This record gives sequence, structure tokens and C-alpha cells, in this order.
Amino acid sequence: MRNNPSYLYTKKGSKLEELTFAKAKIIIADCSYAKAKLTSGSYAALKNDEKKRSGLGKLIRSQIDDVMSNIPEIVEEVITDYNENCK
Repeated sequence: MRNNPSYLYTKKGSKLEELTFAKAKIIIADCSYAKAKLTSGSYAALKNDEKKRSGLGKLIRSQIDDVMSNIPEIVEEVITDYNENCK
């Protein structure tokens, strides 16, 4: 657990959930500041996959992203930015 800790989050009183790569993008969707940075590619932790993929390819890629993503980097870069700019 020390090498791969789980990060839990709650948003506006909702239930606790584990933070994943996919959920990080959903969490910041209501913040125009963070959403603009995501769209422009400013967040290294949430870089978009540029290749066009089929439905199965998208599913496999999303599963790989969730497993291989650097959640501490997402917390440091994206969630901290969201908390500072979009409360």
C-alpha cells in the first residue's frame, strides 16, 4: 500500500469514491478553469490519447490508463489546481 496507495475523494457531500484516471476528468468538468487547461493539454497527468480507436480499443485503453496512471501526479497537478481555482 505504501508504493501504490488508494486515493479517495468526495465532491460536495457525495459518497467517498476511489480516484481513477477517468474519474479525474469527470471531477473537473464543472470548473471552466481546469477544463480549459485539460482541453489545451496543460495537464501532463491527463494527456489525451490522440489516436482514434474503435469501441473495444477505447475500452482497453481506458482500462490501461486507469491501471497505469500516476494518481499522485493527478492529485498534485490537477486536483490541487481545481481546489485552488474552482471552489
